[in-house]
Amino acid sequence: MHDLASLAAAVFCSAAPQNANGPGSTHNLRGVRYAPSQEDLVFSVDLCSCRALGCVWTSSFKEHDSNRDPDNFPDIPQKNRSRRITTNRVVVWAFWLGTASMSLAQWGEAQTSRAVAEIPPRSVRALNPKGSASPRVMAGLSVRGRIGKIAIQIPCGSEVSYPIPKGTRSLSGVLLYRDPLSTHQGSDPKEINRVQVRFLVDGKLAFERGLDQSTLPQKFTVAVPAAKVFTISTQGEIPGENIYLLDPEFSQESTTTSSAFLLNAGEGFVNFTPLPYQALLHVFYPGEDVVVEADYGGSANQAEITLQYTPDQNHQTISSTLAVALQRGSAETARGTALWKIPMQRGPGMLRVEERVAQKLVYDRELRIAIIPQVNLADISDNGFGVHLSSEGYAFAQDSYASLWGAKWGRVFLRWPVIEPRAGYFDFSRADELVDIYRAQNMRVLAVLGEDSPAWVGAPRPSYVAAWKEYVRATVAHFRGRVDHWDVFNEVDVKYYSNWSRTAPDVDLAILRVGIAAIHESDPSSKTVCCSTGGTDWIGYYRRLFAAGLLPSIDVVSVHPYRSVAPEVKQGPYSYLSELAAIRTLIAAQGGGNPIWSTEANWILGPRGAPSVNAPDIDEHSQAEWVVRVNLLSFAWASPYFLHMPFFHSSHPQIHLDALAAYAQMASWFSGSSDQRLLALGPDVFAVVANKAGQVGAVWATKPGAVVNLTGSKVISQPPPMEWRSLPAIATWTRFPGPTYRLEGANLHVTSSPTQWGGQLISPPQRLEVRSCYVIGFDLNVLRGALGVNAQEKGGQSLNVVRISSFPNPQLHRAEMRFKTESDKPVQIIISGANLAFSVTEFRVSNVGIARCD
Repeated sequence: MHDLASLAAAVFCSAAPQNANGPGSTHNLRGVRYAPSQEDLVFSVDLCSCRALGCVWTSSFKEHDSNRDPDNFPDIPQKNRSRRITTNRVVVWAFWLGTASMSLAQWGEAQTSRAVAEIPPRSVRALNPKGSASPRVMAGLSVRGRIGKIAIQIPCGSEVSYPIPKGTRSLSGVLLYRDPLSTHQGSDPKEINRVQVRFLVDGKLAFERGLDQSTLPQKFTVAVPAAKVFTISTQGEIPGENIYLLDPEFSQESTTTSSAFLLNAGEGFVNFTPLPYQALLHVFYPGEDVVVEADYGGSANQAEITLQYTPDQNHQTISSTLAVALQRGSAETARGTALWKIPMQRGPGMLRVEERVAQKLVYDRELRIAIIPQVNLADISDNGFGVHLSSEGYAFAQDSYASLWGAKWGRVFLRWPVIEPRAGYFDFSRADELVDIYRAQNMRVLAVLGEDSPAWVGAPRPSYVAAWKEYVRATVAHFRGRVDHWDVFNEVDVKYYSNWSRTAPDVDLAILRVGIAAIHESDPSSKTVCCSTGGTDWIGYYRRLFAAGLLPSIDVVSVHPYRSVAPEVKQGPYSYLSELAAIRTLIAAQGGGNPIWSTEANWILGPRGAPSVNAPDIDEHSQAEWVVRVNLLSFAWASPYFLHMPFFHSSHPQIHLDALAAYAQMASWFSGSSDQRLLALGPDVFAVVANKAGQVGAVWATKPGAVVNLTGSKVISQPPPMEWRSLPAIATWTRFPGPTYRLEGANLHVTSSPTQWGGQLISPPQRLEVRSCYVIGFDLNVLRGALGVNAQEKGGQSLNVVRISSFPNPQLHRAEMRFKTESDKPVQIIISGANLAFSVTEFRVSNVGIARCD
């Protein structure tokens, strides 16, 4: 019998013209006449070149998409249009399979097994409506020295369902998460996307695994007696990954659901079960019993597992040794389990895992874990803490673990293009899944309505606003009772200044007014949260909104206070709390008393210059400290803080276990407390206390050297102050041509022509210590527009940029900017405009100094 690859290629090449998959050509397969377009039918390589096992090819088809009008395909019989799988999908699979081999066509009821790759999927669904979930069929795949006949590549973030042949009782194959095309060969296991894989039989969960690059391939068998549909559901943390099924086949053999890792002779493997927390995120709870599974490639009766946990806090190793009785799991492996009691310790640390068989080391791995308290969110109505895990409008793997943080609130995006892909057609399926994930974790939901728009709605104009109103009405009505607050529009100022202001000057006001009104009309009990900013002149934009009369219709004013320095330290003129105070001043000037929520912020780790990275100079431990401190400051101000991308970021894909452990501990201490308040202990020492069956509190200093007497919360000594020295007078700085400059005593008054990023002033070069922290201080008032202050190596890279908005009052403010030197090159301070749209930047500046910082 010929192999499938050769037969498919031979039949295709003998029967099809060279342009068989080109646009406009017509095919008559299985009685269906179909003229595919290029987007409907794609072969990644020419099948005629696939002559032997080992050739890899793909057949890519369009997934079921409710947006596509079946009337566009007149050659497809009407009866086939309502099927979950469109006819063109059947056609594609028919190319490489249906016409491949007479021997395959002759398979009948007498067969005892059937390859899944021979069966066209019943349905395919991508979680991302713009993404692909098309399975890719591969031949000649080698896994740990074993050559498989056929593998199916399944994209993460998809659901692929297959009809189960009659008489089938089981499904078997090999599951792996290792790109056979060497995408990840040699990469660090800590830097791989974590993936959840679920096998469902007739919609019921039958098999579940969490995978990362350290997970070995595993043989599986799933019982499917009298079942009709088998579904593979996958979710990853970020898009673009795949899992693989090697030689999956349905069989008439009766069996139970089981799995076994593919091990070489004499090799061991240790796995933590049950799923999901331990295996996927390396998170444990103090004192819990965890099932530890020992596998061994060969015949053995017993294994010994040693687990050595070394916490970061005190570095005192806690060791456990488990004797595991092994039983033959298959012809090649032995398996056993034992219980490991998690140490009564809290925090991140390193876990070393060793497995020995007959006193020989067969497995040795070191991994980072976190032991965290479990916060019972079901017993908490609100704790003022929030997280924002994903932004795409559909669920990712991390959304299912939001409650680990102990935050009561989850911020989710309900994106217009996902919900209303074409005018008047609403598909809430993905949004329902996302919201239900948070509700199932006993979390409250802050849902974001606006940021982007579907292509069909066009540019902002009256018809855009009308369509937006209907979308908001329908969405709020659909989620009534399941969404607690509505975030009207995410960072609307960025859209306004970068685009809308040039073509539709007041459309942002119309969009916000209509959106707020539609929310209240659809659900009078709902609360509106508005209007977060992401641009440089955020004070100026709030002034614009409040002057237009929007404030009385807003229940909560939202801000996005991203920072590159600690929350207590000034970034420009503001520390975190003084930034909230500036917004409060604007609100009060309008006669309002609206609460303020920080609905998105974090210190994003990663290399300098990478997209979205705002804290390249700190490590994960500093991030964890700052995250806890800013949440406590917000908590004391009754201003919920939503931590953005807390688990990881694409520029730092490792799980932020330091931040997770610290945050969960904070949430455990302060959840359920009341009467929280900030104690005034000095410029560098802070304390937050609250009532909770007594008193609970936290105290910290921004610099080393403080001594505090906790009895009476009295500071005995403050940290030493910074030592400032003056930089050359501002009047001596180099002036860029264009702006007007006027000396007013010690102040230099600068007014630019309309500009975005045009330069204003540049300091003389300064020689500084290498790899050291410095802070620049200056007296400043920004009267119009926004200002950028940049520390830059002469002729080299930027060390930090602070963008400063116009001020809510005319007084001079002491502003600061911190940076770290990278080399011995001189550093210059550059002052420029920082406007998203061409605007005048006007400011006064004087008294520039520099100091060393910790």
